[in-house]
Amino acid sequence: MAGAMDKITYGTTKLYDVIGKQINGDEFVNFKWTTRYNEKDWNKLPLVKTHIIGHYNFINLLCAACVGNYFKVDIEKINEALSEYVPDMNRSQLEKTANNTLILDAYNANPSSMKVAIENFAKMEGENKLLIIGDMFELGEYAAEEHKKNCRFNYRKKLSDVILIGSEFSKTNSGFKTFLNTQDCLANLKSELQKNKLILIKGSRGMKLEILKEAL
Repeated sequence: MAGAMDKITYGTTKLYDVIGKQINGDEFVNFKWTTRYNEKDWNKLPLVKTHIIGHYNFINLLCAACVGNYFKVDIEKINEALSEYVPDMNRSQLEKTANNTLILDAYNANPSSMKVAIENFAKMEGENKLLIIGDMFELGEYAAEEHKKNCRFNYRKKLSDVILIGSEFSKTNSGFKTFLNTQDCLANLKSELQKNKLILIKGSRGMKLEILKEAL
């Protein structure tokens, strides 16, 4: 679509102006990056360790590095900014409570963001996992099928400890524990203590799933 316009590109191969490589480590996104004209030996490049959960966020971080590089920000300053950024507003936040470890990604949700978040969650280490997901809003005529597809996806990812919240998820007859609204789920969580679990909380903004933190 950009046609003959000047383009600044980023990706994971030498074809791009800014080139990145994700480095496996802990639950946060760690990566290295360079440019088409700079150092190509990955062993010599600094590791950028971030506070961002979700390996799907790697490409977003690489985009940020690309923008900084385009505006001639020093590489050290770019890496410092990416390393020190701590997400807030319920976006991909990792929080440790007295009882559990929470991945709070409750700012918003749609079928694609829900899928990559759950896929990443399924790959994370830990046997005692709990998935709490809320309705995805504004899907119109596709709402019923998209919520059913999500439930089938959870089964394929072998996630058995799942809580569904919302009117759309309540229609799926998935077999997972289901609540019509967030307040009902909160009351249940307060009565049934969750402990030593890795918990992903994901849903649309209108579900206000962040209130569940007080019970977890």
